[in-house]
Amino acid sequence: MALFGFGVHYLRDWMHDEDYDWDSAVANINSFRELENYVSPMQYWLFGFKDRNIEHEYLQALIANSKNRLLLGFFTGLLLQLFPPLTFMVANIPFFEVAQYSKYWYFKVFITIAISIFLFTAGLVAIFLIYRMPWVENKILVLHIVEFVYLGYIVCASFRLVDGINDFDPVLGRMGWVILVGFDFITPFIAIFFMNLPIHLSLEIVTLGVAAFLVIIPLVTGAWAKITPNGVRERLGELPEDFFCYNNNVCIDIYLFIYLAPVLVLFLISLLIIIVSFFVEKANRRFFINRKIIQVMTKQKEELNLKRSKEQQELMYSIFPKAIADDLIAKQQASLQSSIDLNASLDSNSAKNFGQTMGHIGFDRDTLGRTMARMHQHVTIVFTDIVGFTSMSQTCPPYEIMHFLHHLFVSFDHLIDRDNRLWKVETVGDAFMVASGLGVFEDTKTWQEEEGTVELSSPSLSPSVLSAVGTNPWGHQGSSSGSFKGSARSITTGTETNMSSYSEDFHRIKSFQVKNVFPRSLSLEKFKSARSALTFGIGCLNESELHTMPTGKRCQIRVGIHTGSVCSGVVGSRMPRYCLFGNTVNTAS
Repeated sequence: MALFGFGVHYLRDWMHDEDYDWDSAVANINSFRELENYVSPMQYWLFGFKDRNIEHEYLQALIANSKNRLLLGFFTGLLLQLFPPLTFMVANIPFFEVAQYSKYWYFKVFITIAISIFLFTAGLVAIFLIYRMPWVENKILVLHIVEFVYLGYIVCASFRLVDGINDFDPVLGRMGWVILVGFDFITPFIAIFFMNLPIHLSLEIVTLGVAAFLVIIPLVTGAWAKITPNGVRERLGELPEDFFCYNNNVCIDIYLFIYLAPVLVLFLISLLIIIVSFFVEKANRRFFINRKIIQVMTKQKEELNLKRSKEQQELMYSIFPKAIADDLIAKQQASLQSSIDLNASLDSNSAKNFGQTMGHIGFDRDTLGRTMARMHQHVTIVFTDIVGFTSMSQTCPPYEIMHFLHHLFVSFDHLIDRDNRLWKVETVGDAFMVASGLGVFEDTKTWQEEEGTVELSSPSLSPSVLSAVGTNPWGHQGSSSGSFKGSARSITTGTETNMSSYSEDFHRIKSFQVKNVFPRSLSLEKFKSARSALTFGIGCLNESELHTMPTGKRCQIRVGIHTGSVCSGVVGSRMPRYCLFGNTVNTAS
């Protein structure tokens, strides 16, 4: 391999002169309008990118996108070997027999044409197979095949041209070799126009072909001497004496132009092939760089979205227990997917269908409300409040109180982080509420859940009969006892009242799911949860003594603890809160 093989492939490490980083290059690009300020990879004038890894990637992409062009180019080269060379030789066999051409001449001409046909056929088949073989990862082999085929053709055609360069002089005169080269030997190079080859490979093939067919062989065989001024003068001397241009120096320039014009056209065609390849190569590299920028920007956006999604999940986990947060995230994703499917299925010209379809879907407002309620047994609730907080609030500036509460509650948060059985429920003013033993954390091996259905017999101010399938959520067989914070007697039996003050949404409620959460080892886990809550309460008492209130007094707190059954769930859709209800909460408070 003259240029592409050795100069580009085998000297790859030596030519590597840059380690380009796509991520850092496009880090400051926020939109495609800013691509003008983008610093592209450095390139050699002829051999592509200085970062040879990028050059290798570019060539792979170029070959992948040039399959049809390469196959069409080889097919065109094959046709140009069948016609005119082979067709001309077969059609003029009777003439060659009359002219008494030797069998050796026949053999040499036909064997060189046959080898040229074989080269283009083998190249066409080889490239087709390489594209069909997925296990051939290095598609740059295609460029080596192109180079090998054309260099082999130049060698075979050169042997044929050396013996036949003067054969057409009796018919076409002194410029017969130029016509022979133009219509027989140069024509396969036309396929390079649309083969989408790298510029250095196109330059190599065209340069070697022009050098062999138009320079070296004509000079060695004396064909160039026929169209020089002396050759033209010799030709004019062969004309009849009564001819106008017989030994007329005025006609030398005219004949010289006639002889050289076809040669100049061939040189011009070769130059145009190189120029076209240069601009096509430039456009291909620009397209490759833009595509890489888009890929990198897309990747960065995906990573950013993934990071944001992870941060949002972490925020959800900090607001809600993991089981509750996972439930909310799953419902939100299902709602989003339903919205996407809905938009894809709607007819843009049918507003009626849109309204009817939307009427059956209420996921936006009900996503949080549909979160399953959970009943928890043997949960220990801890309440703390600050002694003298009301009087302090009346005498101290609000920002000092906020500063004091922030540092105090942060120290309580650190205590919670030490024990995974503790969950911070909420803070209201100076009150700090913690639950121990909810069983809604990452450690699912210690806890198990049973599902049941709680039914409302009729929509009323006091919903009747709460019955659970399986295990009663309150832990008392046949009982609907249990009270909620702020409404200790809201659950009764067999009472029906008017519901005119309730919203229409409540009338749609017929039943809802309840999960009963309890430890697998009840006798052991309930004592561990209570011990964690007690340890936390003692820690809060000790930690509070280390803080000074804005009034200058040492902070003192009260701690209330109670163990019992509670119901948990997410309340509200705007700024939703994870709340606990039940008489256990009221007693601890």
